[in-house]
Amino acid sequence: METFIRLIAQDLIHRFGTNLRDVTVVFPNKRAGLFMNQQLAAVSGRPVWAPRYRTISELFDSLSDFTRCDDILSVCELHRVYAALVPDPESLDRFYGWGEIMLSDFDDIDKHLADPHKLFSNIQSIKELDHSDFLTPRQEEALKHFFEDFSIEGNSRLKEKFLALWNRMDDIYATFNARLKEKGMLYEGALYKDVAEHLAERADRIPADMTYVFVGFNVLNDVEKRLFSYLQERGQALFYWDYDVMYVGEKSRFEAGTFIRQNLKEFPNALEERCFDNFKNPPRIEFIATTSENAQARYIPQWLDSALTEPEQDTAIVLCNESLLQPVLHSLPDATSPHPVKRTNITMGFPMTDTPVYSFINALLSLQTDGYDRDRRCFRAEQEKIVRSHPYAALLEEQDIFCPHAENHALLVYIRSLLEGLAAAFGQQKDRKDDVYSQLYHEALYRAHQVISRFIRLTEDRTLDVQPSTLRRLLRTVLGTTTI
Repeated sequence: METFIRLIAQDLIHRFGTNLRDVTVVFPNKRAGLFMNQQLAAVSGRPVWAPRYRTISELFDSLSDFTRCDDILSVCELHRVYAALVPDPESLDRFYGWGEIMLSDFDDIDKHLADPHKLFSNIQSIKELDHSDFLTPRQEEALKHFFEDFSIEGNSRLKEKFLALWNRMDDIYATFNARLKEKGMLYEGALYKDVAEHLAERADRIPADMTYVFVGFNVLNDVEKRLFSYLQERGQALFYWDYDVMYVGEKSRFEAGTFIRQNLKEFPNALEERCFDNFKNPPRIEFIATTSENAQARYIPQWLDSALTEPEQDTAIVLCNESLLQPVLHSLPDATSPHPVKRTNITMGFPMTDTPVYSFINALLSLQTDGYDRDRRCFRAEQEKIVRSHPYAALLEEQDIFCPHAENHALLVYIRSLLEGLAAAFGQQKDRKDDVYSQLYHEALYRAHQVISRFIRLTEDRTLDVQPSTLRRLLRTVLGTTTI
């Protein structure tokens, strides 16, 4: 069976030859470009002028007049708008959680090209249900009971604040977007919507001789559909969908084919249907019983003795439980094994939370906040012991670690300087291992430095003006969602 990427490579070479400079391949994310280049080279057997690779986000960015505003800055700007429009507003510390939810809702509204004014109509209009005749008595009674509990007359302070916020949501949405536009930036959904609504006006940004190849998409939102349709009408789009005919036949009732059936109808596949009739030949499946999930991981070396392919990238270990990533990586055969694994591609991304740099930053944050006694001007033994026992502490000077920093900006600069000290120490180590973990941990240090530097810039201009406890929570959240 040919892989999906190889089928696309073969088709592109057939259509364009080895000169693909006027082809832009658009993926949902960045990871597939390397494999596409490998397959193009293998299929052609000679040098190839590679196509351009873009993620869908990068394509929208290239067609926009605005830069993308990151989530932290977006929530801070959203709070400023909220505080100006809502009476008795909450502080940024208390608002931040609400702000993340609001921003997510705004993003969904824009990506689906919904009418925000209709969506944010006053919740008081629910009273109109009293005059509805389309409800059964039981339904009407249930609705009345719910909204009586949520009425303005009998609500709590939290409900009052929620209603005040909801009643001004339309104004908040409009003012927030206008404020960001004045600064020349937009959050992702608003940027996508702006592009989708002004495609004809920005046609000069789409080279007339460029073909856009969309690969590996599934569930499309409305802004993506509008962009796809626009390029399709200009004759500048090819679409490659990965599926099996079993899921898309006229009589198919498989839920898994719901979106792909719609996509194939609106944006026909550039490959013939016969390329996707794989289930006509039943796959070979072998079941192996184990006593636990960790036992599955420990069985991997034995399985790879017979299953490891050449090239290695044609062998995949698929985790149904992502928490098994660590035991699986530890189980991969090393250089001393008869069948060692030379290279590993972690498609799901390695979580920052599983790296020593994350635990070290966590320990430092606790040391400088809960771990410092302001009255006695000393560090508490419990937090100090945790930092001293961390393996990274031994690579740094003690006086650099155990110096108090109470103010947010100073705390962040302190952490960044320690990360830079670690990077210097790593560079001086002569016995560095070239295994998968060494590579991941070095990359984690670099990514953590990026995140800390971003927080420093936000605190320097007072955009992120929060209590130390809130800063610590935000920093942990951002690092906790970072993958390598």
